Amino acid sequence: MVRGRGRGLVGVGHLMWRNNPALGYLLPSRSWSCYSTVVERANTERGSQEVHVNCRSNGHIKLNIHAPLIAGQSSPVILYLPTGPVGTASASIDDDQVIAALSAASNATIVRINYRLGKGLRYPTPIHDVLAGFDWVKENLSTAKPSATHRGRSIRSMSRYGVCGQLVGGSLATMLALTESRLGESRIAAAAVSNPIVDWVFPENTEETETTSMDDSFERSYNSMKAMATRSKKAKKLSSSWETYKDEQSLSSESLLSARRQFFRKPASYFDSFASPILFFRSPGADVPRDENVFHEDEGDDNDVSSTTARRKAYKAFPPTASSLILPEMRISIGEETPLYDQGEELVKLLRRSIIRIREGRAGNQAMLDRFEEEELDETRKKGRALEEAEQRIEFHMPGRISIWGSPSEPQWRNDVMEVGAWFRRVLG
Repeated sequence: MVRGRGRGLVGVGHLMWRNNPALGYLLPSRSWSCYSTVVERANTERGSQEVHVNCRSNGHIKLNIHAPLIAGQSSPVILYLPTGPVGTASASIDDDQVIAALSAASNATIVRINYRLGKGLRYPTPIHDVLAGFDWVKENLSTAKPSATHRGRSIRSMSRYGVCGQLVGGSLATMLALTESRLGESRIAAAAVSNPIVDWVFPENTEETETTSMDDSFERSYNSMKAMATRSKKAKKLSSSWETYKDEQSLSSESLLSARRQFFRKPASYFDSFASPILFFRSPGADVPRDENVFHEDEGDDNDVSSTTARRKAYKAFPPTASSLILPEMRISIGEETPLYDQGEELVKLLRRSIIRIREGRAGNQAMLDRFEEEELDETRKKGRALEEAEQRIEFHMPGRISIWGSPSEPQWRNDVMEVGAWFRRVLG
């Protein structure tokens, strides 16, 4: 899936909040265009508005915008992407409770993007919805500070946003963070995800394959720094988390496979990097099944596609060297006993690996050497500093056994979300 620049998915004028002064400071008053409307709900909670955003010829989505609890202060804007219909636990999850905890800890403007998925709606619809929602936010909710001057030249400030989600919402949040963070533009600067589904190419029909690097010398250097060892001091599991925790009641391997059958019309769709964002960093490690033209029209269809053929996984350089993309700061929470643990841990490794690669690539720039005084450091200290930077920018947390936000069976989820809110407040300023 290729997303072009200057696509203009949503064309809207600025919104004038008619009954909510707490939100009004964000937006200048201007007339609306025909592409969006504000909807006043009958029992709208204090400080909340609902906006409809048209997605061109593909219907519309709803955005719920929650004002910060303390008005009159500069506050960040955080996009919240709902959990999605995955696993038995999702039926009891109250995303509004998660938003309330996030708001209390961050004092941010929270924008819930109600992407469409399930009940006959499949990928790439949720991808397009999230991108359209973000376009609307960039157009209407600016967090940019007033322009400053430097040596007589005006320096324009760009907006920096956060994005947050778990499970399907975590997958979409990861996608948005990796593709909408460009230097010189309003961008995603921070992402917090919990149990994100970042690889829909599940290992149910393939054996785990070794990953091969495009740069073996770099890989040896990376491994020597122990940057791959993200798991605490626990003994390494003998089998994959997919197999070990396949029968976990709230989030089983079978429930994830069932969701995949409902969400994708054909296998090629989940081999796409926008759907499985871990594939920005490596190849799938499997071929698309031969019967890729099989469409799943019946939501109750339990017939999955034929087994995938295992392949060696090859690393990719992401962000691309010549790209203006940069990696935002990320906070990744993963339940210790879920089928998704391994892919979440791998995402942390790949993100940190990318940061170290970029830092080592800067080592040839004399200005950077002077700035960090790295010419006086020996190789070990250089590697240690690179690893420290990677671990600071990509945080990894294991807050509990399953750790699904909003789940009544694990009330400690609230502590993790409160920590996420405090993290956003620190990173986004």
